[in-house]
Amino acid sequence: LVSESHRLMTAPITLLLLTLLTQAGGNPAAPRSGLSRELSDSFGKKLELLEAFERDPKTKRSPVNVFESELNSYVRFALAEKIPNGLRDVRIILREGRLELRGIANLAEFSDLREKAAGGASLLSFLGGEMSVEVVADFKSDRGFGQFEVVSAQVGPVPRSPAMLSDIVARATVGASRPSGFDIRAPFRLPYSARRIRPLQALATVEY
Repeated sequence: LVSESHRLMTAPITLLLLTLLTQAGGNPAAPRSGLSRELSDSFGKKLELLEAFERDPKTKRSPVNVFESELNSYVRFALAEKIPNGLRDVRIILREGRLELRGIANLAEFSDLREKAAGGASLLSFLGGEMSVEVVADFKSDRGFGQFEVVSAQVGPVPRSPAMLSDIVARATVGASRPSGFDIRAPFRLPYSARRIRPLQALATVEY
């Protein structure tokens, strides 16, 4: 089972991609860029370390580096059953202060959700088959809170404005626990009681 903290750590990956479909010091040496179960397990061990930090405030804490290849391997192997049908090749690209989320979606698998959120007026309602999906967002965090700023979003040839994506996310995530949906513009508390998560080139550093 994937813990709640694990879901908080990886939720933006599928959340931004899935809701988009409703409208359609020096750094240590990085491991190899290919995906593998070994890299997935490495990321899993780092999550266990972060959970240990969260459980025991007296534990001596130090920054934890998460490599892009480890994160993508974890999404590919450990979270495979959590990725919705019709969405494949999900990939996270880490850059300085920025995340890029990419994937390939079969729009037919999301027809009900697209119609519910977008209605018949959306250009994406006329598209079908597999389309590339991409979300680019700046990310800043400090003092235990993080915040995304969507730079661009696109399904196939159709761009979506940050304001429209924000509205899509809110409408597509309405539920009993969130009657107004999830506001991607609002600050949120970081998982694992971290003080800061810094995206860098091909890795992210969790700081305390």
